[in-house]
Amino acid sequence: MKIGDKIKKMRKLRNMTQSELGEKIGGMQKHQISLYESNKTIPSVESLINLSKALYVSLDYLMNDKLVDDDIKFIPQIKDKELLQQFEMLDNLPDNDRMLIKGISKAILFQHEIKEKAAK
Repeated sequence: MKIGDKIKKMRKLRNMTQSELGEKIGGMQKHQISLYESNKTIPSVESLINLSKALYVSLDYLMNDKLVDDDIKFIPQIKDKELLQQFEMLDNLPDNDRMLIKGISKAILFQHEIKEKAAK
């Protein structure tokens, strides 16, 4: 599978439009993303790095034609875009803040699990 095909597949998997992907990698125009996806233009090294980060795949996956989907680990698909943006921002927080958020989310999930079991 060629680079452009992989970019398009991963973009769609992430529920992003070409415009959204372009914005996420530094304000690139939709037309440029379209050129990449149609394999009419090969992204620069800098663009490939930005695309791999935005699509949550390795550079190796994008550049190696022999690697297929089974060779990469997919980030779970989150359909709620606001929630996905918040998760991305959390990665930049200091360790103690991330630990606090992890504790809060574990408590909420545990409480939900208990309620589900009690309802059965």
